[in-house]
Amino acid sequence: MAYVDLPPRHAGQIDTPEQATQRAAFGQAVTGWNSAMYGVLVGADARIAQNVREIDQEVDRLLGEALARRWDRIEFRAERARLGELMAQHVALVRSEAGLPAMELPTVWTWNT
Repeated sequence: MAYVDLPPRHAGQIDTPEQATQRAAFGQAVTGWNSAMYGVLVGADARIAQNVREIDQEVDRLLGEALARRWDRIEFRAERARLGELMAQHVALVRSEAGLPAMELPTVWTWNT
């Protein structure tokens, strides 16, 4: 969404075919994320569940920022650095829970390592 010029939807507004496709993709992404998140919250260890809630809060914050203005790639990568760190924490927690050895992973984003 950070790279898409999609105006807010208003009553009676008719989307272009491209806008309709973008809104549908966004809706599918939100539904997929929420389904995955709820699945984790149902069966996860408390530490993992708390981490997923923090990731969700950061995704919500980042979405608001992404929709507020048009970004270039470098700016948006910098803005989402915290999300990469939270996701790396998630990987560490899940690996620990599974009995796998720890690994050095400060972020999941390859451009920040």
